[in-house]
Amino acid sequence: MRALWLCNLVIPDFAEEYEIKKNVFGGWISGMLHEIDRNGEAEIAFVFPIRDLKRLKDGCRKGYKYYSFHNRSEQEVMKHHIQRFKDIICDYKPDVIQIWGSEYPWCYEMVEASRELGLIGKVVIYIQGLVSVYLKHYLSGIPNEYMTVADIYGNTIEKDVQRLSLQAENEVKAFRNSKYVMGRTEWDRGCSFAINSQLIYHHCAEVLRDEFYNNIGSWNIDLCEPHSIFVSQASYPIKGFHYLLKALPIVLERYPDTKVYVGGADIIHGSDATAYGIYLRNLMEENGVGNAVFFMGQLNVLQMIERYIKANVYVSASSIENSSNSICEAMLIGVPTVASFVGGVPGIIEHHINGLLYPETETDMLAYYIIECFEHKDLCSELSRQSVSFAREFNSKDRAVSELVAAYRSIV
Repeated sequence: MRALWLCNLVIPDFAEEYEIKKNVFGGWISGMLHEIDRNGEAEIAFVFPIRDLKRLKDGCRKGYKYYSFHNRSEQEVMKHHIQRFKDIICDYKPDVIQIWGSEYPWCYEMVEASRELGLIGKVVIYIQGLVSVYLKHYLSGIPNEYMTVADIYGNTIEKDVQRLSLQAENEVKAFRNSKYVMGRTEWDRGCSFAINSQLIYHHCAEVLRDEFYNNIGSWNIDLCEPHSIFVSQASYPIKGFHYLLKALPIVLERYPDTKVYVGGADIIHGSDATAYGIYLRNLMEENGVGNAVFFMGQLNVLQMIERYIKANVYVSASSIENSSNSICEAMLIGVPTVASFVGGVPGIIEHHINGLLYPETETDMLAYYIIECFEHKDLCSELSRQSVSFAREFNSKDRAVSELVAAYRSIV
């Protein structure tokens, strides 16, 4: 079978080809590619978005055919992009066209290109997140007065919502004009059916980066940093870092040495400060928790694993999630996880079995469960054991490839 993969970024395998820095995102695409290679049942070609027009090129690398198109900042659908995708489809002649994610306008552009060629029956949209649903939760817990506060570049939370609204419109049109969708949780199945009840849904597990499988169950209660919390990212409101900051004073009152380590750039201070970061900075000052929070910068995969292993507890305070890859990574490593009961998370974490769940806005309960993990070694060890057992199956490489190939066969 010949599959054409439309990606939201250039995966690390092709960074050298485009002479760009390897990014730390999209590991599930690279992971699936490597497993498909071993399986040998599908031939893959790629379509990548490229920002720098000088770097646009098509070619072949290590047996993989690849194409590119211009990644612009605007969210409007472009007719010339639809034509570009039609040309790519006609050149490669795929049996299946898999769109990795529905968040950007090129998802709808590829759907339209396929529809105009009479090939919409070859298209499957792989749900990474659903921006049309995320948008409903984007402002959860954000005071109205911060909507129009601008960072040094003039960006505001209000402008972010406007941009997401355009993305949501394109996403809904893409789903309504498609036949197949692929996902991992009851949440993404239910939400996609709410957009288009005629969609045919294929379940497909997700492959994490190889390094996580090499470190399965490596967390140890006796080797972690006591009273430390790891948060994989806090860059925008739906990740709910403001909720953790509201819970932190309760934790610090009992454990003044508590430290929160955050993956990603420091969005609170300096040139990287964002409109959301301005709110976080003020919240930290109000709650007196600034000395407990440490931004770690962009972490590569080995640095992420090191952070998971060192943490006493991993926290996901999101206002919405599908099946969070960060939660899956934490569970595979074995660090005890406290997460908000939102979206597809309850399909991954069973409360008091392989993790701890709390209602999204109830920061008192978030603080309580963090303290529970700090105080009870036996609880942490049992959560760790159960989470590793679950994650082995949920993110099984063999299962993921088997389900993907089965979906392809069904579509063909």
